[in-house]
Amino acid sequence: MKKNLFLFIALALTAISCSKDDNDKNDKNHSDLPKTIQRTDLKAPVENKTSTFIYDGNKIVSITHKFSRSEFTYEGNHITKKVDYSVTGDQPTKYAETLYSYVNGKLETVSYYYTSNTTSFSKYVYTYNDDGTIKKQLYSINTTTGVETKSPYSDLLTFANGNLTKLINVNGNGTSTKNYYYDLKNNPFKNIVGFSLLLDQGIISSLGQDVYSSVNNIEKYTESIVVTGNLTPVSKIYETKFEYNSNGFPTQKTTYNEDGTVKEIFDYTY
Repeated sequence: MKKNLFLFIALALTAISCSKDDNDKNDKNHSDLPKTIQRTDLKAPVENKTSTFIYDGNKIVSITHKFSRSEFTYEGNHITKKVDYSVTGDQPTKYAETLYSYVNGKLETVSYYYTSNTTSFSKYVYTYNDDGTIKKQLYSINTTTGVETKSPYSDLLTFANGNLTKLINVNGNGTSTKNYYYDLKNNPFKNIVGFSLLLDQGIISSLGQDVYSSVNNIEKYTESIVVTGNLTPVSKIYETKFEYNSNGFPTQKTTYNEDGTVKEIFDYTY
């Protein structure tokens, strides 16, 4: 009888311990959200800025930059709208709005509206191919007639293990191919609800060469550009180095120019 009692107590303590460990992990994941990102541009200090993030749980509410602020709207766990404001004056001034739509949990369209353009807006349409690639086609929409004009601009996206690994851009002037190479650490935006669904969409401008929906961090990317009428491609290689905290999230990112000199430094707090 005592043996059974001791066994019961041991199992109960194990269950409590496991539950506490799970809660600790959840709390840790919740805390691994970027609160600030400080950008330092070594060649253009005027571009230096600190971006501040506000959340509701793990959902992004707003990001405030030096002269602008972005506010987000969700439906469930999907980001459906981003509104951008200029904050250079006494009152915030809306200058852009981005709408995201989904089908079966996948990003289908992204529409960009700018207050400076009342005649048309831009829309990207995503098509999921049988071979696993995703085509992103740009259209211009007339706001009065609703007529859609297909642009010569399109991208072909390839993903592997949750990371965007290849992007082929076709435009009227030629073709650009980017290949992205990742570390095994955590993307700083990994725990933000809805970011993983945004594919190649850059939510945060001017924070370096990042893919915010990816699971890991870009250590290097190569770019090969073929200009129409010129068969010789122009190839470029860019590298990035990181420092990490104990949970494997970046605390500092250093980006380099093609010649190996430091371009920018980003410092993260969580």
